[in-house]
Amino acid sequence: MIAFRDLSPGTGGLHTVTINVPTATADGDVMLVFIAADLLTPVISDPAGWTLIGQQDWSTTITVRALLRVAHMEPASYTWTSASGNLNGTIASYLGVNVVTPQDATAIANGVGLSFNFNSSAITPVTNNAVVVSGVGASGGTITVFPDNMRGRNLGGASPAVGIADVEVNPAASFSPLFFRSDTQPDWVGWSIALRPSVGLASDHPVGAN
Repeated sequence: MIAFRDLSPGTGGLHTVTINVPTATADGDVMLVFIAADLLTPVISDPAGWTLIGQQDWSTTITVRALLRVAHMEPASYTWTSASGNLNGTIASYLGVNVVTPQDATAIANGVGLSFNFNSSAITPVTNNAVVVSGVGASGGTITVFPDNMRGRNLGGASPAVGIADVEVNPAASFSPLFFRSDTQPDWVGWSIALRPSVGLASDHPVGAN
C-alpha cells in the first residue's frame, strides 16, 4: 500500500525555486515535484536525477512541470532555474510506490481564469490501490481550499501558487478530482498522476494482468 510520507514547499522567486527534500523522506521513496512558472513555455532547467513526466502550458501566464525521482542518498535541497519568470514548487514523497514503474496513469487539465474553482483532470488508474496525486499551478492569488474528495497536502505560495492533494483509488476505476479554490480567478494547469503500488499483493497487480 502507498502512504504519504512528507512534503516540502519551495522558496520561489524570480528565475529560481529551491525546495528542501521533505524531512522524513527515506531511500526508496518516490518523490513527485510540481514546478510552476508564471509565463508561457519557459525553459526550465532541472537538477540531475529527476525524470520528467511532462510540462503543460496554458494561456500566457502559467506553466506546470511535473517530475519524479526515487529517493537515494538525498541532498538537503534541489534548485530549479529559468531564464525568465517567477518559479514556485513543492516536493511530495510517498512510500510503497513501485520504483520500477512508478507511474500508473497520467492526465492533464487546464483553463483560463473565469472561475475561482479549478481542478486536475479525471484519471483512470489501471492498478488497484493506486494513489492519485493532483498537482495544480495557478497564475496568481493564493489557493485556499482543497478538493473535497481528496486529502489536502499543500496550498503553497502565490504568483504562481501550487496545490497538492491525493487519494487512494481502490478498485481501479475512473476518478474525477473535485475543485481547488483560489482567492482570485487565475489561469491554471492541473496534473493528475496515479502512482502504482509496489508489487507484493494480488491487489497490487494491474487489472487484467496475469
